[in-house]
Amino acid sequence: RGIGGHGAYPHTAVDAIPAAAAVVLALQNVVARETDPLASAVVTVGTIEGGYRNNVIADEVVLSGTLRAHDAAVRDELEARVRRIIAGVAAAYDVRADVRIVRGYPPVLNDVTLARRFARYARERSALRVEEPPPTMGGEDFAYFAQRAPGLLVRLGVRSEPAGAIHPGHSALFRIDEAALPLGTQTLVLFASALGSGEIRL
Repeated sequence: RGIGGHGAYPHTAVDAIPAAAAVVLALQNVVARETDPLASAVVTVGTIEGGYRNNVIADEVVLSGTLRAHDAAVRDELEARVRRIIAGVAAAYDVRADVRIVRGYPPVLNDVTLARRFARYARERSALRVEEPPPTMGGEDFAYFAQRAPGLLVRLGVRSEPAGAIHPGHSALFRIDEAALPLGTQTLVLFASALGSGEIRL
């Protein structure tokens, strides 16, 4: 937050827009220069809102974004570094910054044994092509269940070029190949039943 004014008299105002731009640039160093390269971490600025006329100096800019890490300690460090950087930029640009960090979903961490059992079961007893992709930084509320009991988040491939289902989940053009649903559902239900009956043990 700065002090608004007329674009013709910048010396009488405190422009919030350059300060916000400096924050965005400075935050790029959190992962690039202040986080262990072997630790998974993401700092993303997703929105910038500020100003309302081309000839008026903005008194306020609002940024929003996301911080993500697989490790809780790394996430704590990200939050501390973001706060420190924003405070430093605010002081340098003579603006006031209010930082509000709302903790979202915890990281999704699959139970290793459960994941291995499911992969083997699906390979041996279904027509599914099983792939084990590297971890991603996506968040899911399923993580809360996985904190209370051994959990496994699997994704069912629903992409099909012949069906025109080729766009990713966050695209406005996203659609699925529904032909994948029966086999995926059947495999999951049978695996859960085998776990419940004791046929598969962890």
